[in-house]
Amino acid sequence: MFRKTTIVLSLVVLLAALVFGSQQDDAQSLKAELPRIPATEPADAIKTFMLIDGMKIELVASEPLVTSPVDMAFDENGRLWVCEMNDYPFGPAEGNPPQGQIRVLEDTNGDRRMDKSSTLVKELAWPTGLALWDGGCFVCAAPDILYFKDTNGDGAADVREVVFTGFGKQNVQALLNNIKWGIDNWFYGASGPNGGTIKSNRWRDAVPLNVGGRDFRFRPSGEIEPVSGGGQFGHSMDDFGRRFVCSNSAQARLVVLENRYLARNPALPVPAVIQSIASDGDQGPVYRRSAAEPWRIVRTRLRVAGQVPGPIEFGGKVTGYFTSATGITVYRGTALGDDFYGNLFIGDVASNLVHRKKLTPAGVTFVADRMEKEHEFLASTDTWFRPCNFANGPDGALYICDIYREVVEHPASVPEIIKQHLDLTSGKNRGRIWRITREGAALYEKPQLGNASTVELVRALSFRDAWWRETAARLIFQRQDKSREVIVALEGLALEDRPETRVAALWALDGLQSLKTERIADALGDSSAEVREHAIQLAEPRLARAESSRLRDRLFAMVDDANARVRLQLAYTLGELNDPRAAQSLAQLAARDGGDTWCRMAILSSLGDARAAVPGQPSKAQTMLASLTKDPARVPEIPSEMLAQLVVLIGTRNRPDEVKSALEFITTAIPAGQGERQWSMLRGLADGRRRAGEKSGLLTVPGANPGGASAARLREILDGAAAEARDEKADNSRRVAAIGLLGYDSFDNVSAALVATLNPRHPQPVQLSAVRTLSAYGDPSVAGLLLAPWKTYSPPVRREALEALLSRADRVPKLLDALDSGTVRRGDIEVDRRAQLIQHRDPAIRERAKKLLGSATSEDRGKVIAKYRPALAGSVSVERGKEAFKKHCATCHRFQGEGTEVGPDLRTVQERTPDQLLEQILDPGREVNPTYINYTVALTDGRILTGIIAGESATSVTLKRAEGATDTILRSQIEEMISTGLSIMPEGLEKDNTPEQLADIIAFIRKR
Repeated sequence: MFRKTTIVLSLVVLLAALVFGSQQDDAQSLKAELPRIPATEPADAIKTFMLIDGMKIELVASEPLVTSPVDMAFDENGRLWVCEMNDYPFGPAEGNPPQGQIRVLEDTNGDRRMDKSSTLVKELAWPTGLALWDGGCFVCAAPDILYFKDTNGDGAADVREVVFTGFGKQNVQALLNNIKWGIDNWFYGASGPNGGTIKSNRWRDAVPLNVGGRDFRFRPSGEIEPVSGGGQFGHSMDDFGRRFVCSNSAQARLVVLENRYLARNPALPVPAVIQSIASDGDQGPVYRRSAAEPWRIVRTRLRVAGQVPGPIEFGGKVTGYFTSATGITVYRGTALGDDFYGNLFIGDVASNLVHRKKLTPAGVTFVADRMEKEHEFLASTDTWFRPCNFANGPDGALYICDIYREVVEHPASVPEIIKQHLDLTSGKNRGRIWRITREGAALYEKPQLGNASTVELVRALSFRDAWWRETAARLIFQRQDKSREVIVALEGLALEDRPETRVAALWALDGLQSLKTERIADALGDSSAEVREHAIQLAEPRLARAESSRLRDRLFAMVDDANARVRLQLAYTLGELNDPRAAQSLAQLAARDGGDTWCRMAILSSLGDARAAVPGQPSKAQTMLASLTKDPARVPEIPSEMLAQLVVLIGTRNRPDEVKSALEFITTAIPAGQGERQWSMLRGLADGRRRAGEKSGLLTVPGANPGGASAARLREILDGAAAEARDEKADNSRRVAAIGLLGYDSFDNVSAALVATLNPRHPQPVQLSAVRTLSAYGDPSVAGLLLAPWKTYSPPVRREALEALLSRADRVPKLLDALDSGTVRRGDIEVDRRAQLIQHRDPAIRERAKKLLGSATSEDRGKVIAKYRPALAGSVSVERGKEAFKKHCATCHRFQGEGTEVGPDLRTVQERTPDQLLEQILDPGREVNPTYINYTVALTDGRILTGIIAGESATSVTLKRAEGATDTILRSQIEEMISTGLSIMPEGLEKDNTPEQLADIIAFIRKR
């Protein structure tokens, strides 16, 4: 039934596009199609829900007690504090007075519904989250995190303090949000894509903190630091502090690598710190029960017809996939039943539903699987139902924040022609909070933890419902009661009960500065992997103490732990030790886990960390390499990826003693029969040194004896590689590897050999390697050497040479000279590179390129499309289309086994009509998904790189371009990074394709 509905909607949209696409809609003609949808009153709204069998939903609060709720938290006495974002989506920046509020709701008669509401704070601008502390609350209201408290009992806050400031507020849907109490006695929050540079007003001598691309954690004292992250609205933790985020179509993501460890090593390029864990992928299916809003249908029709900008997803489907994942929450209560504990709940506010996933461990990460097949945990036929956030209640129930709006989209995503008929603030005076339990769930007594003794709070740490444990842990830390009775009770819990309680007790003792070394040592041997993982963290600050030898011994013995997450944490923590055994243990972990991307990053962060180093003693990386050099039989145990990234890291750090150790290892410990592995590692070491700005080349190591054994052996290796590169009878793969290594010898030594291999008698892979190697040199003669044999190049070699010529500013004028003289023909330069030249940041190059190449501007697009459209009605060939696709499209698109996955998945456009696809191909700027916007990055070494951003971390940015080539760049290398605002797919593809060829390509794309 659900699938049929989706198909019908898609057909309606496509039909509408065909019927109406040729006419220009205007505001008046749309009026009749865009009726306003009235709100459903609370008593009737509950009848609109479809909830899975065995569950019950109840109304907890509604207007006027609460309006526009976006976050909530139960305090120690069962009162519900609510954050109201009444000024969504327009804030004070648009001239409106602040309208946000913090309300406190109470159930005074015990009927499980709130009947009393007091307003703690009024006139807040865009409040997006709250967290309770010491009788008051921290509130997210960009650019600030504020603290409010009512000290005189009148219900209104008389304490108002700006604790932190500097969070970005440029996008209303990208604000900081969702502060949660962490198991380690820190508050954690999502910073949102707006980022910001944060200043603490409570922490003396605080240094401003840039949180761009990351989240944050803070103490009530005002201490704040960045943590890994990267979601939009939603942030949750499980029983053991593992953090989950979501963002629009990215319904479920796990934060895997932690910022504080990666930050130890700014030379370590880290492609990603979070992982999408949804088994059905981003933009997974959703099964809404509400009819698509009329304005949403019209918007899609206008987009398909090209009358308004915006993405046309899934062939013009209006609904049926995640577009607005919000409020991701790990359910940790008992009122739904044991099978639901630990499940992820995610709202899709645009589709009026709540989605559920089950988490299954997978190495150091998880897989999140849809639990309801072809329907949802909860869905409503009411399009006003907007489940934006959730909370675990003291009764074990799942609570839902329903902001309850007629329209919830960002104003920028609704075309002006439609917006005239809508009220984007409609519903700001409405709002609901819902409770879900299983049928027959037991009632509960309202908690009174505020009046409980600290020993009673300790007992609450053993409760199954997480709200009790978290609230008790927060109050224990807040009170700082270190009486013997409390400490003894906590120590008892640390040895008994469930794993989550043992972990909570250990962190509570740590927060009271009363955690004994022997307790940590015991926990390191706990039967629960989660307890062992946290015990390693708790051991960290104590490892340098003389009395902690037992802890260190236990840590070194844990390299064989059966659990991957325990070993991941161990890899991080070993970086804090200056004990020589730490390097040996890291080597053991590298042998076991170095093939796993996440574990490898953790190990490298510790091998490159200098904080625990002792002056005059070798670093961990040196120690590890020295042990392998002495015992080369162990080298094959270490995955090649691990060693390759280690030498890149050493090269990037460019410390003479480490570089010498790496050279000695590579030249003596790698067997002569593994020449390619040896070459690969030497390339990695030298490439790292080049990143560090080293100009002297691979053979020159400051402080080294040029005539030493390592230098002599290195010279032999390089000379052997040069001979193999020239040997036309040698294996092609070895020649390619050899040529790659030559790029790190001096230019004078290798330029003649490299130019010789550009001759077309050499195989294409050899020529490509020669072009790439020449490109790496900054010598001014490189451009001429690449252009001289231009007319002999095959298309792939020409493409690579063009990439090389465009990679440095001083080479571009020589390319234009060659164009002017006819050495290079206009048709030799592919469309995307023409666009790059025509949009060059140097005005002189830009103007000259326009004269030589012409320009294809968006104003010409209509004429071009009209010229090509008649071919769609002619005879087409799928086979010819496949060949044309391989020639012109496969560098950026993968489809039916052909090409490279850089641009969008073409399966999502197969349902479009030939005319729609023609418009998309010839006018790619009409709708640009932000994921595929092209960036230009200027590096400190003079190179210029382009591509889409494929990943970011605290230390690096990864670009992806045609043919799937990637560049991971350290942030310290970036001089300038600018978004072109244009799609990676350029205009002007008609220059390389006749109308008939494009018609064939379209036929190939549409064939199933």
